[in-house]
Amino acid sequence: MVNYELIVTGKKQVRPKLKKYYHLIRIGLGVVLALAVTMSLIKGHENIDPSTRSGQVLKSLWDTAYLMHTVKAVEILCAISLLLDRYVKLTSIMLMTIVFNIIMFDVFADNLKGLASASVILLLLVSLMLININSYKSILSER
Repeated sequence: MVNYELIVTGKKQVRPKLKKYYHLIRIGLGVVLALAVTMSLIKGHENIDPSTRSGQVLKSLWDTAYLMHTVKAVEILCAISLLLDRYVKLTSIMLMTIVFNIIMFDVFADNLKGLASASVILLLLVSLMLININSYKSILSER
């Protein structure tokens, strides 16, 4: 009979059968996130097409010199945290708020290309959170 109790190794708690998937998903998400942030910073906001509604909104968000820079800084910190396997559960919660906003923006702006890449990140993030579901039970309880 398989024991589904958590393996406690230091501060990390992962179910035994999911341990290899945990590392694959964590590293994959960290790499995908790092590449996405790097591409958005290299591509820059000067290349955004202002003729579309989503382009106008994105251009104005970049022009504020606050919001998008802060979001990208948080995304970089989250990618580093995932790659170094530090504070993964907290990082997952922080990333979920960012990815949710990206997906909602892409849905309402009819941006299918952005929606596809954000959906991959969301899928990896939800998988990582489901592996660590026992760590979130105290947050999700009524009391």
